[in-house]
Amino acid sequence: MRGAAADPSPRPRRWAPLVAIVLLALTAQTSSGQSPSAGRPWIAPTDRRFQERFQQLLLDEPSRDLAVGWTYAEEIGRPVAPLLWGMLDAEQSNVERRLALLVAALVAGGPTSEERLFALLDLPKPLLAERAMASLWIALGPARARPMPRVLQRLIGPNKEPEDLLAVAARLAAGRYRVDAQATPVLHSKDPGLLAAAAFARLPVGKTVTQRLWRGEVRHGGLFRRAAMLGAARSEGSAPLQKALSEHAAAALSRTDTRDRGERAAAVLLLARHDALGAAATTLDWELLRVAVSQPQSAASLRKRLRPTPFARDPMPGLLAAAYAWNAPVSEVLGRAAEWGSEPQVRGALAVALAARLCFLPAAPEVEQQLDFPEWSFVTWASTGAFARPARFEDARLEAFAAVLAAGRATKASARAELELALWRWGSHPGLGPWELERQLIRDLLLVGSRAGGKYRAEVPTHLRYFPTGLDRDDPFFDIAVALYEFTGRRTRAVPYEYRLR
Repeated sequence: MRGAAADPSPRPRRWAPLVAIVLLALTAQTSSGQSPSAGRPWIAPTDRRFQERFQQLLLDEPSRDLAVGWTYAEEIGRPVAPLLWGMLDAEQSNVERRLALLVAALVAGGPTSEERLFALLDLPKPLLAERAMASLWIALGPARARPMPRVLQRLIGPNKEPEDLLAVAARLAAGRYRVDAQATPVLHSKDPGLLAAAAFARLPVGKTVTQRLWRGEVRHGGLFRRAAMLGAARSEGSAPLQKALSEHAAAALSRTDTRDRGERAAAVLLLARHDALGAAATTLDWELLRVAVSQPQSAASLRKRLRPTPFARDPMPGLLAAAYAWNAPVSEVLGRAAEWGSEPQVRGALAVALAARLCFLPAAPEVEQQLDFPEWSFVTWASTGAFARPARFEDARLEAFAAVLAAGRATKASARAELELALWRWGSHPGLGPWELERQLIRDLLLVGSRAGGKYRAEVPTHLRYFPTGLDRDDPFFDIAVALYEFTGRRTRAVPYEYRLR
């Protein structure tokens, strides 16, 4: 896709094997005489062929490929979840194998997995690694609409004094639920990572132990400050920005030390959430501007900074171009179409964002221009309802969706969702800023201090990385955890609700 940066995460070559798996499933269905509507999964959970395939991909060396195995589980979905939970139950002692199966079962079941997961966690059996992996999976996922009773206690389990690794992971996971902070004891730990996880989840922390962290005098204090501001930026409702937080964010934004880049980005996010950037809105560089444009509250303040042409040195200019298409007056975006339509780096993302925006409008303006690049056809369709099928899209999913549009089988609501997902997939979605910042915080708290996580944040020496105690740095847990972090960063599924275009 021209104008959209390629997803940097490795993509498994999965389609041929996946077709084989589906054919196996259909064979199993036909041989048993059972139809998909017979009231049970159409994939037999005891089918040895599926079990052998997952055994090869998730458990056996040297054929193990976690990304491919988890992708199979994700693509087949809920019908194969019982098989994977059964394989997990049968795997008694090898923790590394259990972790790989646990992730596969969660991925296959999707949102329905959590009831089964918490039934497992309510037992005394799951120990540190499994509870920490379950917490990491939740933390890397979207916000949960339904509350989970006693979520923090259930993630931690019967241990009254859990290892720091589990304590940090469980609190990060709790941040994805609506937790009753008043019913949670105030945390008085001196560990900055544990305090950071609690602040991110908006759980109460003792003021006396955080004062030095705010002043920047304690090692890893930046983790706490990042987490506190990210947690405050995720707060629901329209509560006013607290004066102390505003002052802390302004102080972080004034720092220029490159080591504080994540902290400065969190400060921008918090201030943009409350339209409190002030004069800083006119001086943000392209990296921080990418974060600020995720907040519609600051759209008016940032409008003059946005433009339909690429910013200098921006390796993924599609995001700011899409933000321009989403925030500038529609008449202006259309009036400058010939200008940005000649910019291959941004025109695809800008046209898709504009088309998605037109789908939101009750009465879209009529577009008469005819520009010579494929994505422009979405703009004309959103405006007039007529779809002129271009020769070909470089994005395979958009190519398939174009056939649906050409056949007249798409509504504006479905087109809006598909176009927004395309921006997300390309790394051009304005909501990516907070999503990336939250993932980076989770990574820095749980993974970068391990051997497997050493590939992240290369600018930080090993002895300066935060490492929660509980497991050795080279424990196999971290190999699985790093694989899960990269697997959940592919952006191939639906845009999480909290980051969608508003």
